[in-house]
Amino acid sequence: MAENLGSIYSEIRLRMDKLNGDIAKAKAQLATASGFIDQMAQDTAKRFNDRMKSVSDTLQGVGLAVTGVGVGIAAALGKAVTTTANFDKEMSRVRALSGATEADFQKLRQAAIQLGASSVYSASQAAQGMSILAAAGFKTNQILDAMPGILDAAAASGEDFATVTDIMVSAMSGFGLQARDMSHIADVLAAAANASNISIGDLGYTFKYIAPVAKSAGQSLETMAAAAAILGNNGIKAEQAGTTLRMALIRLADPPKEAQKWLERLGVQTQDASGKMLPLANIIGQLQQKFKGLSQAQQLQAASTIFGAESMSGMMALIQAGLEPLNKLTQEFQKADGAAKRMAEDMQNNLAGAWTRFLSALESAAIAIGDQLAPTIQKITEVLTQLVQWFNSLPAPVQQFVAVGLALV
Repeated sequence: MAENLGSIYSEIRLRMDKLNGDIAKAKAQLATASGFIDQMAQDTAKRFNDRMKSVSDTLQGVGLAVTGVGVGIAAALGKAVTTTANFDKEMSRVRALSGATEADFQKLRQAAIQLGASSVYSASQAAQGMSILAAAGFKTNQILDAMPGILDAAAASGEDFATVTDIMVSAMSGFGLQARDMSHIADVLAAAANASNISIGDLGYTFKYIAPVAKSAGQSLETMAAAAAILGNNGIKAEQAGTTLRMALIRLADPPKEAQKWLERLGVQTQDASGKMLPLANIIGQLQQKFKGLSQAQQLQAASTIFGAESMSGMMALIQAGLEPLNKLTQEFQKADGAAKRMAEDMQNNLAGAWTRFLSALESAAIAIGDQLAPTIQKITEVLTQLVQWFNSLPAPVQQFVAVGLALV
């Protein structure tokens, strides 16, 4: 019995040892499996995080790109609205100065936009030119007639648009011409600049001095431009040329006593039978012939006495040039139609000109966009204005409460 119990105990002990060993082995395997699972979980989590970060980065990049495009579009639209507002501000000045009706104002506005889209000058610059014309008393149709010629002259000269507008208005008024003559004035200015080493700006200054006197003396725009071109080639330009010609015409129209003696001595006629002053070219031709019989000292004395000390140098240059060049240039300028446009095209036939035309067209496009946005922007502005007015009407404690609340938000 005891022997059997011992045998059973030994068997049980053996099996318990084996079971403990199996358990320990199982634990070890479980630990290994657990570590493997943990590692797999960590690896999977890392790969997932990496993938999600990649997706996030991609989405963020797309978001930034979209935001950038949005900001760019918003900036462009804002620029369009600003451009339109500035343009309309200048056009409002045109309307006020010209007294245009709503229908006439719309004609002027559309003309400025079209001129800006098709020339090197922007719609805003065209509006500035219209302002100058309106200030000079031009009405709607006169402004519309004058603008193309002014644009051609300005583009041909390469000078400031407003300055060229002022020059042409002065020339038109001084010579007693009409708005419809602006294109011809531009052509004469361009032709004279091409025929000499003077600029359209130089001619503008000359005409400011000479135009009213020339009109009173019966001298044409073309003749004065021809005289200015010859003087310019002799180094006498702008204000100096204007002063020279003005003084000469005044003294020829009403000669001082000593000047009259020299004219009678030389046998030079300055007026026709009706008392009207002869064309300047005719008088210059007479003087050229009569001076041939004088010594150099006598020529200088005669020129100084007839024309005055300030004008004698320039008038000597005209007399020495003679009748033929003055008549030839005058006739060329009378037939100069299209000269300003051709000169403007030549001046702008380059990359800089193409870029300037592009920018002008771009502004006209911006104004068109701004016109579409303006009603909406105006409504938003009105709502915001009402909101600000409401806030301003609140008691100070309430304003403080609202301000603090907004700041916290």
